Amino acid sequence: MSITLQQAQQVILRHFNTPDLVFNSHEFIEKYRLMYEGDYIQMLTNNQPGNPNRSIQETHKQIGAFLKQNERDLEIQYLLRIKDRNDHGEFTPVALWRKL
Repeated sequence: MSITLQQAQQVILRHFNTPDLVFNSHEFIEKYRLMYEGDYIQMLTNNQPGNPNRSIQETHKQIGAFLKQNERDLEIQYLLRIKDRNDHGEFTPVALWRKL
């Protein structure tokens, strides 16, 4: 199980559909989890076998890579990497995006 183009388009349409709106990958993932919680949990489960402690990091890495690979179809533009607070309260690098 992984994020689909249709799911990503729906998240952007519902939460980030203002031209020139800037958002980061953590914000996207938060909205994705709200809309597709079961699929998100399945992604976490799929990324757990080797090291259960890294399933969140691997899942978020996959979602970020998906956004980058599909930025044209999603009508978003990668801007740069910034530091943002993650689910554990730590500041980690995250992509910054702009809605086209």
